[in-house]
Amino acid sequence: MDGCRRGSLRPLLLGAAALATLAACERSREEVIEQSRELRGLRFAIRVYAEPSDALWKAIGDAFDRVEEVQRLLSEWIPDSDVSKLNEAAGSTEPVAVSPELLRVLDVARQVSERSGGAFDVTWAVLRQAWGDFDKSDIDPLSKPFRAKVDRLRTKIGWDRLELDPAAGTARLAERGMQLGLGGIAKGFAVDEAAAVLRRLGFHDFVIDAAGDVLVSGRRGGRDWNVGIRHPRGEPGEVFVQFPLRDRAVVTTGDYEHFLEAGGQRWSHVIDPATGFPAIRCVSATVVHASAMVADALATAAFILGPTAGLELVRGYPGAEAVVIDPNLGVHVSPGLEAWVGVRWLKEPKRELR
Repeated sequence: MDGCRRGSLRPLLLGAAALATLAACERSREEVIEQSRELRGLRFAIRVYAEPSDALWKAIGDAFDRVEEVQRLLSEWIPDSDVSKLNEAAGSTEPVAVSPELLRVLDVARQVSERSGGAFDVTWAVLRQAWGDFDKSDIDPLSKPFRAKVDRLRTKIGWDRLELDPAAGTARLAERGMQLGLGGIAKGFAVDEAAAVLRRLGFHDFVIDAAGDVLVSGRRGGRDWNVGIRHPRGEPGEVFVQFPLRDRAVVTTGDYEHFLEAGGQRWSHVIDPATGFPAIRCVSATVVHASAMVADALATAAFILGPTAGLELVRGYPGAEAVVIDPNLGVHVSPGLEAWVGVRWLKEPKRELR
């Protein structure tokens, strides 16, 4: 992301504007105001280009509060959340009353599941019983008993067995043992909701950064915001491309932050529902879309599908673009980003010997 610091702004350039207009711009108190908050283990940062005011501080606070509210509804780790209630009732004949927010997320999830042929599937979470939360190494993914367990659990996966009734405000997991996990879409929805709060309160020039999932709105003075895509084998913060953007979200799914080391291998946290094992066709998939929620789901699906099928999926969404990096560090780009992403193969960064 653009290195935004409070007070680091340029005058708004208006070409051959009158001196009076230029003087007014120079007197502008607009600057980049940044605040951040840790929300259930994730750092959310909001940067707004505006004049400091009590209304601005309140808007940012309200946006953070909305993120926290969404997390309470959609987290499977909170016992009384809508998702936990739905998981607990899996297989019941009675549907579960859930919030409009959860229904919106599940509706988008079903659409992406159908278009991706099930590569994106929020009912994957039953596989946590095998893989845990990717923070332990006391399993052997290469063993026959582990593979047998994964195969048994995979029978409980199926996005088409998730029943939604928006009119009644209910949802139902059709089979006992099924489990929802919204890690591939809920954060994007939270970002969209925070952006909606800021816009409703009159602020339109901002960036929301949710642990690397970014939404940019409007402009920073006279120029667009600048976004970058992380090098999947580089150091944290190292990017291989940057480009200007406005009114779009940029979401990346990669294998480099959350993983498990077991059986002498490194296993990505992104599970392919078709195999029950970590996806191996990509090391990074970045999607640009107007909605952070849609971009979140598409980035996960593209990561699982691989470059060819992943880019084909993204092209089916108007306004969506993608950059997908294969295991050989080949860079695959959708047409709308070709002008900005000139590199077609990344080099492994040189590491100093220690």
